[in-house]
Amino acid sequence: MESCVKAFLNKKGYDVNDKALTIIHACDDWYANRLINDFHKRKTINGIPYELTRLNFAKRCCSDDANLCEVLKINAGEGEQADFVTSVLERSNFNTQYRKQLEKTSADGTVACYIRLYNATIMDDSSVRGGDIKLNYVEADAFIPLTVENDIGTEAAFSGNTLVKGKKQECFIIPRRSGVVTIPMQSTAQGSSTELRFSIRFPQWGRTFRRCRTTRPDG
Repeated sequence: MESCVKAFLNKKGYDVNDKALTIIHACDDWYANRLINDFHKRKTINGIPYELTRLNFAKRCCSDDANLCEVLKINAGEGEQADFVTSVLERSNFNTQYRKQLEKTSADGTVACYIRLYNATIMDDSSVRGGDIKLNYVEADAFIPLTVENDIGTEAAFSGNTLVKGKKQECFIIPRRSGVVTIPMQSTAQGSSTELRFSIRFPQWGRTFRRCRTTRPDG
């Protein structure tokens, strides 16, 4: 997680669980076969330093774990509704990304995914017209639970970054239960740091489409 994301959340009155992030980063280091200084670097009884060979067992274990699970069918009803859901999944590379997320869940403990609407027209009343739906897949260190009620996360935030003309740009998304999403963006693309913030009121998709269910081998 970038420092600007933590600073923004703290300013809004949210606490960021640094302990959880530390564990996530440690797990990801093993998964990515990175050098762990206090494990791979050793000394002989004569004080001569040496380095253990990294065999990438963590990556293999997570990959094997993910291969045990297979999505057989997405039950999204029939007809136009099913065709729409299938098209959204195909545009979002679901068949590839869900396998990657299963593997990353084994590695880091969790992953997340949220709905993104792009190429839409934002009206003066913050309503949205048109646009295409796409899924954004988020890894553990970019998924921040904000409110948990009875062990169920009811509010969360997502962060990500991209490169614009060689400069890093941060994007931070906070979905609200009211349907409003606040998106502050920290950009250094022009050599100076600026922040943009706007809110979009999304329609209640659950009222338009019946609930979907993912069918797995265990039912």
